[in-house]
Amino acid sequence: MSGGLTGLRSRSSVRLALLLAGVVVYAWIAAALRPFTLPEYVLVALPMIPVVALTARRARSEPPEGATIAGSDWHRAALLWLAVLLVLVTWELLALFSSPREDHPTLSYLADRVMSTHAGRTVVFLAWLALGAALAVRPSRRVRK
Repeated sequence: MSGGLTGLRSRSSVRLALLLAGVVVYAWIAAALRPFTLPEYVLVALPMIPVVALTARRARSEPPEGATIAGSDWHRAALLWLAVLLVLVTWELLALFSSPREDHPTLSYLADRVMSTHAGRTVVFLAWLALGAALAVRPSRRVRK
């Protein structure tokens, strides 16, 4: 019986590897397109379809009306995001008013440097896809009674 289980695992590993390879190729192709063109808009928008579909499917299976979001979890998450935002804004303002720019780069300057190459744009596109996938398939832990 374990042979059948091993075969299933290896098939799913192969499928996962093929899926990941396909995603990398897709990102490489999307990153090669000229910015602000219709083909680029289409390749950027296409991954949103499965995210919306998965999110809608999860919304149909949401908990009953009486369930609520735990207050302490919400406050902890809000404080975390506030801290991240505060760090990024502080970095941006300090860098903006400091010079020379090479010693004090702003976030937009760093983003321009990374995305000025095809490989950099591919990595940023892959990160965007990973964020969308994480948001679409993450388990729902927010309900407590």
